[in-house]
Amino acid sequence: MPLRCKKILWIVTLFGIYMHSLHAAFYRQNLIFVYTQRFCAYPFRVARHTPIIMTHKPSALPEAAFAVQEIRGLEPMLAQYRLVQQLNPSMPKERYKELLQQMLPSGYRMVGAFNEAGACVGLSGFWVGTKLYSGKYLEPDNFVVDAAYRSAGVGKLLSDWMLEEAQRLHCDTVMLDAYVTNGPAHRFYFREGFHVKSFHFFKSL
Repeated sequence: MPLRCKKILWIVTLFGIYMHSLHAAFYRQNLIFVYTQRFCAYPFRVARHTPIIMTHKPSALPEAAFAVQEIRGLEPMLAQYRLVQQLNPSMPKERYKELLQQMLPSGYRMVGAFNEAGACVGLSGFWVGTKLYSGKYLEPDNFVVDAAYRSAGVGKLLSDWMLEEAQRLHCDTVMLDAYVTNGPAHRFYFREGFHVKSFHFFKSL
């Protein structure tokens, strides 16, 4: 066989191997996705939302730079609207206030992480309740970290604080909803030891 033909055959063979490896990788990713969606024991339930657009990330910031403390009362919670809006961009401040006024009498609480300048850079609301399938539970709600502070350990600090609060209150479970389009949140909760237990069905009225 001429040398030129051998080179062409070799190139075609390498290209075929490359395409096969891409196909195999794609198949594995989709198999994992299907397995996760259909067969995992589904700790957070899923609902729909508008994707959060991430901007820049800061350079590595030490976790010690942040203080975690509970945010109590309507006015301090209203002051965090800027952060809440990153998770719910279509929610006007008036609606946020209206919902808080309904939620607070039912036991809604909030915890925040503050930087050295005293600015809140991450927060989560949470509920404590009891259900037959879970026992006493703590449920994080509206968990959001400022886009400029993601991957800086803020979410971990908030998650650990709520876990300690759940243990202090003798809860059996920590459970939460995570929007189906929020892939970074899914990866975070899996790293924190959560598993998927159920679908969260949603119907607007």
